[in-house]
Amino acid sequence: MKLLLLVILIISFTLILHTYLLYPLICFVWSKIKSIPNNIHSDINALPFVSFIMPLHNEEKVLRQKIESLINLNYPTHKIKWYFGSDASTDQTNAILSTWEDRQHVFYKNTRTGKPGMVNFLVEKAIANYAAGAEHILLFTDASVMLDSDCLINLVKHFKNPDMGLVDANMINKGVNKNNISAAESRYVSLEVKLKHWESKINRKMIGPFGGCFALRSDFFSPIPNNFLVDDFYLCMEVFRKGGHAINALDAISYESVSEEIQEEFRRKVRIGAGNLQNMVYFHSFLSKPFLPISFFIYSHKVIRWFVPVLAILVFLTLTGLSMIEPNPYFLILLVLIFATAGIPLVEFLLNKLKIVVLPVKNLNYFIWMNLALLKGIINYYKGIKTNVWQPTKRY
Repeated sequence: MKLLLLVILIISFTLILHTYLLYPLICFVWSKIKSIPNNIHSDINALPFVSFIMPLHNEEKVLRQKIESLINLNYPTHKIKWYFGSDASTDQTNAILSTWEDRQHVFYKNTRTGKPGMVNFLVEKAIANYAAGAEHILLFTDASVMLDSDCLINLVKHFKNPDMGLVDANMINKGVNKNNISAAESRYVSLEVKLKHWESKINRKMIGPFGGCFALRSDFFSPIPNNFLVDDFYLCMEVFRKGGHAINALDAISYESVSEEIQEEFRRKVRIGAGNLQNMVYFHSFLSKPFLPISFFIYSHKVIRWFVPVLAILVFLTLTGLSMIEPNPYFLILLVLIFATAGIPLVEFLLNKLKIVVLPVKNLNYFIWMNLALLKGIINYYKGIKTNVWQPTKRY
């Protein structure tokens, strides 16, 4: 029993260490040794046609600004079409869209469809407007994400390579406030951008876009299953399954205001956690193929990280079991550290009441809550996904 507990402890701790520290370090070093150059469109007249795909639900607070950012894009206007779909919005979203109907394709749903259904509907409309064989890029974007004027051209230029299936934008957070979770979330996003860029340089296999702004060659699009919660990762996996590439473009800059309330971010991460499990099960047969090179990257960057809360519980249980079998000062010290870490949310709560900011405590509190959200997402998945209807994150 002691040996079994020790093996579980070592494996669990090593996996946590690998996904958060060793894997990023491997990618950083590897990207310096091996960097694959990308062919890009240098002639503006050779740029492909682009269809913007944007499902909406109650986005009145950001929609006008979003449309303005699209109008100001540095890209041939005759090569752009917009496909906006309001999924039974109950605020002023429909009224705002109606003022732009002469410049875009706008669709209104009277009952909630859910994001996958709306995306599939808009993509079908967009693809139908292009002749078979024409180079056509789909740009998926959220209403809350504002695009830099050169964002689109810096995404699309990489599609000169016919095997390039997906290009993700560089997401930069706005409105960061050190007094709430936005600073911790912004640091996480910044580190994720770097990791995705290193993966891109190694073998053109960036593991999953951020979802707020990414381009996809229409040939690589596959309809999203209706009950799916994380559509961006699904589309990226379909690109890999079809033999395509996916990269992150650092010069394709987009901006998004980061969440300021931990409850909002917790709710979003729970949804992501459940959606992650959907994708893992859906693509199990693809990922289980022997000697699939992409598997190392997917498991290291994503799958292991999704199960970190489960691994952390195993670390705690095995340490407790080993301490009961044979008291050991090192095991006891580790248990004390675990209990101290578990008390961080209470410490952060008290510091907030006193209006004191301690960044290490705030960052650790964010890490704990987001892993609790992933754990709840895992539980929700096994309880059964009853709806994919989404609510936008609170806008400020």
